[in-house]
Amino acid sequence: MNVSSPFASSSLAAFDSSSSNASSALFTPSSSALPATTNSSSTSAIFEEPPVDTWCFDLLLFYRSVGDDDPQAKNVLAQLEAYMKFSFVTNGVITCCLAVFGLLGNLAFLLQLRRSNCFSRRLANHLCVLSVWDIALLLCCLCSYGIMCIFYGILPFFGLTAYLLYLFQPFASFCVTGTIWQVLAITVERYKAVTRPLSSRKSQLPLRVICGAIAFGAFALNFLAVPFERKLIECYEFTQNGLYKIRTMIVQKELANNQYYAILAHLLPDVLFRAPTPILVIAILTVKTLQIASAQRTVGSQQIVRHRSLGRTSSVHLMLTLLSVKFVLCNTLYLFNTILMEVMGYGGKTSSQQTELEMEQYIRSLYLTDFSNCLLAIHSATNWLIFYKWNWPHFWKKQHKKRTEKFSANFSFSSSNPEVLKSSLLDTQSTEIALKRFGERRQQICADILFVLSSNSYAIAKAFGVAEERENGTLSRNTFLDNAVLRKNVLQLAEIVESLLNALARSYEMDFTILEWINLCRQIGYDFFRVNSILTADQWKIVRTQLVLSLSKNPTTQLRWQPSPAKVRQVVLTNLQKAFIRTFNIALREMKNGACCALVDFSQRQSSVETNGMVQTDGGPNAEDFPPRRLIRRLTKSGGCPAVSSLSKSLFSRPSPSRDSSFSLIFPTDEREAEEDEEQKQQQQRKRSDESGKRRGTMPTEGQMRTKGNGRGEQRGCARTMLTISRQGTVPQLQQPNGVHG
Repeated sequence: MNVSSPFASSSLAAFDSSSSNASSALFTPSSSALPATTNSSSTSAIFEEPPVDTWCFDLLLFYRSVGDDDPQAKNVLAQLEAYMKFSFVTNGVITCCLAVFGLLGNLAFLLQLRRSNCFSRRLANHLCVLSVWDIALLLCCLCSYGIMCIFYGILPFFGLTAYLLYLFQPFASFCVTGTIWQVLAITVERYKAVTRPLSSRKSQLPLRVICGAIAFGAFALNFLAVPFERKLIECYEFTQNGLYKIRTMIVQKELANNQYYAILAHLLPDVLFRAPTPILVIAILTVKTLQIASAQRTVGSQQIVRHRSLGRTSSVHLMLTLLSVKFVLCNTLYLFNTILMEVMGYGGKTSSQQTELEMEQYIRSLYLTDFSNCLLAIHSATNWLIFYKWNWPHFWKKQHKKRTEKFSANFSFSSSNPEVLKSSLLDTQSTEIALKRFGERRQQICADILFVLSSNSYAIAKAFGVAEERENGTLSRNTFLDNAVLRKNVLQLAEIVESLLNALARSYEMDFTILEWINLCRQIGYDFFRVNSILTADQWKIVRTQLVLSLSKNPTTQLRWQPSPAKVRQVVLTNLQKAFIRTFNIALREMKNGACCALVDFSQRQSSVETNGMVQTDGGPNAEDFPPRRLIRRLTKSGGCPAVSSLSKSLFSRPSPSRDSSFSLIFPTDEREAEEDEEQKQQQQRKRSDESGKRRGTMPTEGQMRTKGNGRGEQRGCARTMLTISRQGTVPQLQQPNGVHG
């Protein structure tokens, strides 16, 4: 009788020694072979009827019984004995060693994940689930065929092994499917995080939903068909004294040999959900993720500084890439076996009357399946090696030190590590070079920056009062150097740049730290917070380009652009220019953080001064301490403060008194606009004063209030509100309740 491929499912074939297809229903000896088998066992068995109809089939015993009379059977017996030695080493010794090694390693990795925060919470949960799948898979390998192959060589299909195969082979296939889908889920989330980093978190499904769907789908694919394909039956075995022994054997049902059922129940699900589709998707997404990640390291003329690359990000990126690559390599043979055995039917035809070629194909399929089993065991046993932190004691002390160490609130706004941040900035020698070159031409460099900004933006030119020169084409660097008022702006900008370079140079000394340099950048952004709302990103790039060119060795050299393979504009820069750009970007980032804090402080103080359109005239801060209302209205229309959080409130709790006056030194406010704001403010105050005077004139007396105490509710409410205002001792400026008119 013919058989299908090694078990109808390719995932079952991955954990089936493929000889399990040789069940009694498939390998039951024919009537001509049965007497030879019984004669070799006992002569008394010829005259006795066996207690059951099925013989406990033993592949080696069958060919040994007919090998003396059949040369083909003798050749097959030699091949089976060679395979038995191979199975003892591969399925027995190697599999058991891999299982023990993988179980201990995965348990240690789970313990490390529980006690550390070396990965993000979501990735750590993914890795925990993957380790659980690997542990279950290794246990199935150990129980289903690992220990048995050490004792028997070739896996038998009766006795205790029948129960183990019936229980653990579907569960092993369940674990294989779960491992494939778990790695696929990690790969898809990693791809989405690289391609759409801002929207990926919102579109993420809960991890419990993902793991539950994986477990349910894997269960449906591997367990539901087991009662329709396999069964445990009783069989008889010959003993040495010529008696029969009743055993239990696992066999396949007739439905499993149906071609249409095999296609619908095994081939299509295998192709879609096990191999090759998930494996190919993992390989494609891994390659695309690597391409996109490498292309995103350069944006415009700036190479992104990954502040956590030394500690976490780059290592995690490498770990996930290695996981995907190792998964594809270890599952390639599994994919090849699926196509070869399920689609092409290689090694599937096995019967007592088969040809020599068919038997050779069957034995070769056993080797292929064992190699596939071994690769899957290697994959599950070594996944934890990719993510495990081998410097565990040092790592634990480092994490404990981080938890006990108290950093300042200013540093908590930025997630950068000081040591990593310092490695991204200019080194000592480069900082000294920048200071020397800037000191030689400090006024010319700053005048060039203001000149380029004014040439680029009419609003900035108008704020400096050089709009006419810009329109006439007479605007130049000398315009800012010759004019006394504009020269103050140039000197102020030069002092800011030089103070940053001096502080950066001092950060490499013992008396100054990189955190103090960060605080200085934030304080500058806090003082000049209105600059952040006026300059656009392109204008900041102009400032950066001018500084880089001015501090370079050849200031007349222009930045050269060339297309990259990813069709992204890239700039050809020297190492010193790249260091300048990184330093400028980090300083600008911290300045923007300080500007955000300034806007938050201003919004809080403004809300305490103005409530429902009322202005407090006494006991409040001076109105001159705040920026013009027109700027606030413009910020409100553009979306308001970019960062309003409790974290930013803790930074710079004491506002700088010089932030408004110093702003005019660089970007002076238009005088006409300031006069209009002041006039509008005075008109509003006069209007409120007139309205409050009218309300005082119409306020009822105490006798009128007693006579009208039983009147309408609106009047009583209005009187109570007015009395409350008068007791506070402030000017009664309030909104009238509905239905009450002055």
